[in-house]
Amino acid sequence: AADPATVTFSAYEVGEKYTCTVRLRNVSTISRSLRIIPPKRDSGFNLSTLQYPNGSTKGGLVAPGMCITTVVTFTPDSMGDYTTNVRCETEGGKFDIPLVAQREAPKLSIPSVLNVGGCLVGDATRVVITCHNTGGSGRFRLLRPQDYPNVPTDINWDTVGCMRIRPFTIYPVQFVLGRDESINITVEYVPLTTGDHVRDFVMLCDNCQVRTFSVRGESK
Repeated sequence: AADPATVTFSAYEVGEKYTCTVRLRNVSTISRSLRIIPPKRDSGFNLSTLQYPNGSTKGGLVAPGMCITTVVTFTPDSMGDYTTNVRCETEGGKFDIPLVAQREAPKLSIPSVLNVGGCLVGDATRVVITCHNTGGSGRFRLLRPQDYPNVPTDINWDTVGCMRIRPFTIYPVQFVLGRDESINITVEYVPLTTGDHVRDFVMLCDNCQVRTFSVRGESK
């Protein structure tokens, strides 16, 4: 029996190392041997060498009530979700220990359509929309549709700028929101022709989630 039965990491940063000690205890009434099949090398997880209790036989048998220990190391190369397992096999059967890395996803109050209302041709209007986060923390970047999915790998999540998808300008394009934090997103509308104007944009989160939004305005 594994303790913990599931190894979970819920807070992590790229390039850092996180560990969890796992104990595999013989809960049967006879000595058992154990075979471990570790996760794949590119899974983000790694296992240390098994540590057997003192007095174990040369064959690696573990007496009833005794346990083997190993350390799971998690080294993420992104802020996305990871999942794999460790296979444990004994004479009495086999079972898996799930290895899971998953941050709580952000929950933003921003609507899927940002409506700025009406505006006269050649005039300008500005609308401020408050975006509140009731979920986990995250870093966000707004992109034009033509800039996704060919997103630069060296994103500077700390810079602030504006995004022009004429006749709209949206800013800031990059921001960080923790739980219960808010930010004001400004949309400027400067129409040069009459009619309805609808433009899409993409919001990229550092947990690899992607959402598409629209901004809408009416020019008279």
